[in-house]
Amino acid sequence: MRSDESSEILESAARDSSLRMSGALPPAGFWLRAGAFTIDSVLIFLAFTSVQVAMLLSGFPAALISAAGVCISGAYFAVMTSACQGQTFGKMCAGIAVLRGAAEPDFGRALGRYFAYYLSILPAGAGFLMAAFTRDKRALHDVVAGTRVVRVLELPAWRKALIVGATFLPFVAGLLLGILGALLGNP
Repeated sequence: MRSDESSEILESAARDSSLRMSGALPPAGFWLRAGAFTIDSVLIFLAFTSVQVAMLLSGFPAALISAAGVCISGAYFAVMTSACQGQTFGKMCAGIAVLRGAAEPDFGRALGRYFAYYLSILPAGAGFLMAAFTRDKRALHDVVAGTRVVRVLELPAWRKALIVGATFLPFVAGLLLGILGALLGNP
């Protein structure tokens, strides 16, 4: 598919939801997906941290607090994906969407896709890396759930760079915190 033809399809998809669901959209690449996931993870972290602090202060057991984290993230991914045309906030920023066939997945399928993330994490995130090396750019959780992630919006270069850059935010933050800890720690 020519680049200008692809751009026209993506622009039309943003305006016409029937074209968006037609199956003519190209798969989303690994780095856009990783950036979207990072944005979603930061949002979930912020939401869960507030709930976690409230639960800790109220004396809830650690197991219940962990279960709350799974429930919050599962609800976020399942509700957003099934109710917002296959998009979470991160996917909206990245101009990508999850589809099952010619439509967004229903709540049950989206929830199953979320739990399949845990399969993608094992071993060492290899299920996520599948999206970087397969022609259709599907990760293990997409294969298990029968979904695909497609580009629905052509992004300007600066926005793509910002989304892809977001992927490295946790690593940079961890590195900086590690350096800070080493500098402030005991010799």
